[in-house]
Amino acid sequence: PADAENKDEPASSLPPTQRWVRASLGDDEASSRAAAEKPRRGQEVCASYRLWRRRDGPLPSEAELRGACLVDRDDDTVDDNALFAAASRQTFVVAPPAAPHAQPPRPTDDLDEWLQLPRAPRIERAAWAKVLDETLLTLQEGQACAAETLDYGGWRVRAELHAVSVEKDVVDGSADVAEGHGGLKGFARTKRVGARKAPASLFGGGFARASDGCVVKGSFRVVYAVGRELVRPAWFGVSSWSSRRFSVRLGDGTVSEALEAALTAPKAAARGATTLLAAGGECLLPDAGASDDDVRGVLDHNTTEPGAPRLCVELGVDYVDESQKRDAMAMPMDLKLELAAQLKDRGTALYKQGRLRRAEVVWREGVRLFNFIKPEDSAMDPHDDHLRENATGRKAAVPLLLNEALLLRRRGALDDARQLLDEAVENDPDHAKARFRRGQLRVDLLDWDGAKADFRACEDLLLAKTHGTTTVESDAAALNDLDRERARLRKLERAQDVKDGKYFKDAFADDREALYDDKPADAIRLKKRRDELRERAARLRDERKRRSGSGPVGTPPTVVKRREGDAPAWDWTASYSTKRRPQYVSARGDAAPPTTSSSRPSDDDDDDATAARDVHIEDLQAEIDEIDDEEEEARRLAKQDYYNTQIGLGHMKIHAPLEGDDGPS
Repeated sequence: PADAENKDEPASSLPPTQRWVRASLGDDEASSRAAAEKPRRGQEVCASYRLWRRRDGPLPSEAELRGACLVDRDDDTVDDNALFAAASRQTFVVAPPAAPHAQPPRPTDDLDEWLQLPRAPRIERAAWAKVLDETLLTLQEGQACAAETLDYGGWRVRAELHAVSVEKDVVDGSADVAEGHGGLKGFARTKRVGARKAPASLFGGGFARASDGCVVKGSFRVVYAVGRELVRPAWFGVSSWSSRRFSVRLGDGTVSEALEAALTAPKAAARGATTLLAAGGECLLPDAGASDDDVRGVLDHNTTEPGAPRLCVELGVDYVDESQKRDAMAMPMDLKLELAAQLKDRGTALYKQGRLRRAEVVWREGVRLFNFIKPEDSAMDPHDDHLRENATGRKAAVPLLLNEALLLRRRGALDDARQLLDEAVENDPDHAKARFRRGQLRVDLLDWDGAKADFRACEDLLLAKTHGTTTVESDAAALNDLDRERARLRKLERAQDVKDGKYFKDAFADDREALYDDKPADAIRLKKRRDELRERAARLRDERKRRSGSGPVGTPPTVVKRREGDAPAWDWTASYSTKRRPQYVSARGDAAPPTTSSSRPSDDDDDDATAARDVHIEDLQAEIDEIDDEEEEARRLAKQDYYNTQIGLGHMKIHAPLEGDDGPS
């Protein structure tokens, strides 16, 4: 019909009485099913339905529609209209996404018509199927209804929804904890096949989501199994694979990871839920109760191999006991400490087996036990009971924090590990191992000053612990580890100094834009500037040599600069000595120092050579100022060359000032 394109709307937006009429059929059991699902578009369902063309005229009332459909459920005609479509317990996708065009549409023109080219076919869902989809989207599992509509050409439908299939991975292989430790070597997928009416139980049982501490019981059936001899039935809560009932306690580590993940998934363990569980690889193993041979037997097989162990079972949950459900907020501290010790030992065993992913998860569960802090104010805690309990919990969480941070650092999550180690040091500042682990992490994060501070604190704690006594073996091993980490830190610092020397070797050159603007140095410009400085320094040396010598007798008072031999290059690092500085004397010889044979001209020198060494200075103060400027320039050049050389060799570093630091006060 022409208006069908505008009527394909969600059921919640359809008018209840104007274009559609719906009526429930039979006893509505969905209210007694805690696990009842409502389908979504694109989801697989199992349903039964019957459809007819409606007769012309106004829509009936809800009571009239219910009465017409309940007269005879098996009648194939309604109001003299023959049955159009029917199916019983058929599995299909409700309201699937629109199918793509069979081929790209071509523009319609006379050429296509002349060539008799067919139009691109457009695949569209039938009108009666759209009516059935809109009807099923309003139902829950176990519900049945009749509906009549004027849309899509006019239809009457009677439908019953038996089950909604929900398929998902209960163990996520794409999570950071799985990818960081080499990937998930297995799989665990569930497919929810419906919600049945659970049998009455003498023990009661809750309807909420199962969690650690809950006891779950129900039906069990093996659909298929490969490599069954490598998997123990006790991991799935049964005595043998032919058993029809299972019973497990969640959170104690004796249950398969796949089974525990399936039962703790949302609505999976609600009473009356039926689920298919397919698992393989390491997901079949429990956290505790599996020997090293069992672990090797399962992990040595690749999940893609034909003989790799895998299992598919059908689980029907009938009973969930929440009487011993673990609640960290209400759990007493002595029970928390006992459970934390168990989780720590369980994670250590998993770590030794090489199951790092599960070890990290188990240690994280132990950390969460102490996340709740009770109020410590005087009104809520007049006797400081909460204060002491919180302090006990903080210290008990330190070993778990260190172990979790160890695996986080191992898989590269350095920022997350830093937060845990900061919390561990804050909880117990005198914990030497916490200081050592944080120092290791700070070395990885290039926070070397912080690492040195942590290593010093660790060493002080270890030495204070063994002061006056013989060093125990564990403390000696800790000190050896500390020395090894310090050696690693020094090696990294030396390597970084070499890199800094190569990068900052021209930091004090005249082409400082290369440093401050963070761009490569202009080699041509830098060489040209250096050549200019060298030429200027050579001219200054030549000028000083030309002015050196004694003035003739009888001439006006003249100041003469004398040096013993050629003046060496200025070394600002050496102590200054007045003996090696230029000497100022007058031509008349007053206050003139004794001359040596090396500075006195020989008799073989002619008068022109002697005159060339004598320089007459009219303005003594100006000459002194000029000499000071020359010496300052020589010292600056010497310092520049010295700094660049030391930085290039890695003996000096350049520290940028901190943000907001205006210098020393």
